[in-house]
Amino acid sequence: MEAGVEPRDIGQDPENAGRLEYHGDKKNGHTLTITDLKESDSATYKFRFITDQTGGKYTGNPGVTLSVTGLQVKVTVGHQDKTLTCSTTCTLTDNPTYIWYKNGQHLDESTSPQYRDPVSSNYEDSYSCAVKGHED
Repeated sequence: MEAGVEPRDIGQDPENAGRLEYHGDKKNGHTLTITDLKESDSATYKFRFITDQTGGKYTGNPGVTLSVTGLQVKVTVGHQDKTLTCSTTCTLTDNPTYIWYKNGQHLDESTSPQYRDPVSSNYEDSYSCAVKGHED
């Protein structure tokens, strides 16, 4: 927040239509739920309360910082195969199951973040990985 600059109200952004859900009451506090997270949602979020009193604006500092990162596939090419590693900067819990795709087609599921593809010569292949239960 900059002095003298009104903070951005994410509820007014058309890009967020249907993705935000606010719950708040005096007893249980305030909750904002954002669905269909994107990397561009990475930011620091703060609640702002505005009253009808003079100077009656309150911003909840320091706020909550959200970091949204996707999975990345790292490829190590060997003499007769490729080793693919599914990685993220996030901490994944509960021993996740990784799902592997090659050219959009389901390849394999495993609790290992690595997959070995016996074909190393085709450079046009596209690989992706997902965590089971969070395929989108």
